[in-house]
Amino acid sequence: MSIHPRILLAALKKNKPLLFDSALLPNCELSVQQPLGRLSAAHCRRFHKVVGWQDTSDDYLHPSYLHTQAFQQHIQLMLNKQFPFALLGLVHKSNTVQQFVPLTRLVSGVLSSKVESFVRQPRGISCIISSQLEDRGEVLWRSFGEFLCINQHADKAKAIHQQASSSPAYQHKQSWQCNGNLGRQYALASGDFNPIHLSAFSAKLFGFKRAVAHGMWTKARCLSHYQEQLMAQPAFTCEVGFKQPLFLPSYVDFSASETSSDQHVIQFQVTSKNSRFTHLQGQLQFNHVPIKP
Repeated sequence: MSIHPRILLAALKKNKPLLFDSALLPNCELSVQQPLGRLSAAHCRRFHKVVGWQDTSDDYLHPSYLHTQAFQQHIQLMLNKQFPFALLGLVHKSNTVQQFVPLTRLVSGVLSSKVESFVRQPRGISCIISSQLEDRGEVLWRSFGEFLCINQHADKAKAIHQQASSSPAYQHKQSWQCNGNLGRQYALASGDFNPIHLSAFSAKLFGFKRAVAHGMWTKARCLSHYQEQLMAQPAFTCEVGFKQPLFLPSYVDFSASETSSDQHVIQFQVTSKNSRFTHLQGQLQFNHVPIKP
């Protein structure tokens, strides 16, 4: 596999000087937009295959597919000199996707992304990058991703402290085998060629013992479990938090807790086979009231 040119640019980008020492948060107003190009049937099939989504006769898209298009805009924003963080080393902390109408491969509109608020965190500084697809004044889909730039000099004892919270009663749904080449397969389907996902060798260069599965693959795989509901109720919000790295290869368990109400809510998680580690926790809500993280 050849090295993607943007990875080389990303490797050269550094954090802004005095980023963590300044009392002021970064001031960065960046945005980009462009018409959504015609979606490739072959590319859609490749993405759907790697995330476990069954292709349909009406070419219904996986809700995370548009993230592969928005991701190219995210990289463009992050490579801008005004963006204060180095790309390699950023931690993807959470992602929210909202879909308002059924989306098929024939969807059109203007796709836009922008850098939003910066927040000081115990471990560093985070920012939100948002994206949305709009067609003739109507928002069809949007997402919010939270990215953390870690301050290596932060007080680790304070940074890792988390208040205990009650957990729902999860029921086991599926077990997944995550093969060693999963990171490379998802990279080819998504365009995310971060070296920590591609091989054990490249991951070790960044301090990981083995290659790490993409967090967005884990989220997409969870959503694929609910394909029938998502096609029947296309308006929904799905929020996830990325927890411990999912090292490859691995076996993991997917479990969920479902509640029936006027606003059907499903809480779910992905854990290691022995339940020692939680890789992802999320919530899927139908008939949602739009929210913004």
